[in-house]
Amino acid sequence: METPSTSLVRAEDIVILDEENLQSALKGWTIPADLLKSYTESVGYGGSSGILEATRTGNFGQTSDRSFYTTWREIAPLTNQAYAEGKTSVFDVHVSELVTPPFELKLDYITFLISGGNLPGKACVNLLIDGKVVRTATGNNQDLLDWAAFDVKEFRGKQARIQVLDTSTAALGYITVDCVCQSPDPKGAVRVISLPPSASSGISGRAQTLLGQFIGVPEMAGGALRFGGQALDLKDLLQWDSGSGSADAGKRVLLVNGDSLAAEVVGLEDKKLVIRHAVFGEMRLPLADVAQALFQAGPAVEAAPGTLIHSNGNKIPGELMWIREDNISIKCALGAVPLPRARALAFVFSKAKPATAAADRVVLADGSSLTGNLSLDKGNLLLAHDALGPVKLSVKDVARITRSLPGVTQLSGLQGKVQEQAGPIPPPSPLRIQSDSGDALRMFPRTAMRFTLPKGTNNRRFRANLVPVANSRFPMTALVRAGANSKTVAVPPDSAGVAMDFELGSADEFEIVTDSAGTISYPCGIEWRNAIIVENQTP
Repeated sequence: METPSTSLVRAEDIVILDEENLQSALKGWTIPADLLKSYTESVGYGGSSGILEATRTGNFGQTSDRSFYTTWREIAPLTNQAYAEGKTSVFDVHVSELVTPPFELKLDYITFLISGGNLPGKACVNLLIDGKVVRTATGNNQDLLDWAAFDVKEFRGKQARIQVLDTSTAALGYITVDCVCQSPDPKGAVRVISLPPSASSGISGRAQTLLGQFIGVPEMAGGALRFGGQALDLKDLLQWDSGSGSADAGKRVLLVNGDSLAAEVVGLEDKKLVIRHAVFGEMRLPLADVAQALFQAGPAVEAAPGTLIHSNGNKIPGELMWIREDNISIKCALGAVPLPRARALAFVFSKAKPATAAADRVVLADGSSLTGNLSLDKGNLLLAHDALGPVKLSVKDVARITRSLPGVTQLSGLQGKVQEQAGPIPPPSPLRIQSDSGDALRMFPRTAMRFTLPKGTNNRRFRANLVPVANSRFPMTALVRAGANSKTVAVPPDSAGVAMDFELGSADEFEIVTDSAGTISYPCGIEWRNAIIVENQTP
């Protein structure tokens, strides 16, 4: 890091893993072989040498001191033979495991900075007790380090280890972690993990409905959908996260309607693209439904329809002639030009259209993303898709579902504007967070936010569950105001949750305000959890 942060370790923290103990202590550690070799062959420790020997540039947001631990490694370049054959896909082939020596859990939280691939169970930070994973966290498919926390109150007094695991060879198959400490509070973590991973799916799932939260493993039983053993009516479902995460889609086909299929393109026949999908098997897609074919992992490309993008970035306009196992041919100004598959990045067939806002969206475990109307059909989820027709999905194939219910707007989908942050020292800015209890907006005392509502009916209500932040010491108040009407509720520091139900009427905008009922002493604040605006509903 060129400009490292000052140390993020506080006086009340107990350090578990940071730059200093990684480079100075080997006894009792399980250390990746390449880093162990680097450490033992180095002479002393001087910034970029020793066990942390690896140079990586990028925007990581915040770090503690100059270094962090990452399983990322540089990808070896293609050999000349592999380049000529055009058959090799380049991925991260490095796998590793770092395990700390045992330590006693003395405080309520394990806090850490984390980034990297979103690959639960494959690229992750785990808390081990008696050799079992009792808490786990993974990255967000980016390199910006975010605070996360394990709630470990129930394990105080027990011996534990931290495991940084990387068994993935996907394009984003790595994990980065920094400043792992025992802490008395979550340090403002955007993710507070308080449940163990599920034995069957790798991590507990969560469903948000109009009626509340469901925690556990999703399953189909007797033709009915169940979540954590409780029956779930699909008409009430807002969001579903199976907890298993979704893979980096890699090679894929982008459809005209904005959807994507994680698939290998295997041929071109009768103006149809032949693809092979892990769930749906071999499919033939009319070219009129296809926006782009991505032959290599990477983002969608910007180019005019009828353009092949070479791996060196050159754009070649022409007509796609064939797609074969070894090569792809395009008819262009130079004639019919065959290219090794590894040299073809993508082909653009047509422009994608804006996604349909009112559709249900389903993200599969392989990274495919599809929209349509979701229903149940004889023990399966049935998605009515414009291009693919009726698509049957088993519960195990699904990573996430976001439904568009008539008359329901989620607060997390609205853009809010901070109206006031009062006090001699302004409070921290509001944070949108994710936890095992659902999406939430964390607000601190003397902070007001205003939200503009989409056009609706004259009978709308605002609903949320109000929970004090961890270790909040003083009573808080939460206020919702729309026009001349307002409602205030008290949130005690030891509350498990207070319901807010407020009639918005025909208001076009409303405000939510968080304040303290007494003296302000941090940590204190409120999490507005699973907040929704419902039309034509009664309390």
